[in-house]
Amino acid sequence: MPIVDTLRLKTRLSDSGMPEPQAQVLVEELDDALSTAIVAQVATKADVVELRAAISTIHDRFEQVDKRFEQVDRRFDDVNQRFNDMNQRLNGLSQSVAQIRSWLVGLYVLIAFGFLGILVKELIFE
Repeated sequence: MPIVDTLRLKTRLSDSGMPEPQAQVLVEELDDALSTAIVAQVATKADVVELRAAISTIHDRFEQVDKRFEQVDRRFDDVNQRFNDMNQRLNGLSQSVAQIRSWLVGLYVLIAFGFLGILVKELIFE
């Protein structure tokens, strides 16, 4: 399929004073140059098949990356749950320590009163 109407262009060049053999060579070279430039820019069926294969490969890689991200998300969820469990345990331990502390204070008070009672007994009854 010619890109340029070569007969019309040759006729116009000849009619404007260019010798016909020179006009013929000029038109042929122009048509060849334009055809080469356009063909270099046109994708062939093989180009389209190759591009589809490349896109498919890229799509597959993105699916693999998505699966890996899902795995990482699940791991983070697991770690987060473990931290929550540890936090609950620490809160329970903290309450236990507070309760033990209050018992110890009560025990110290009882011991102090016991020693005070012994001291008073020794001072009064001696």
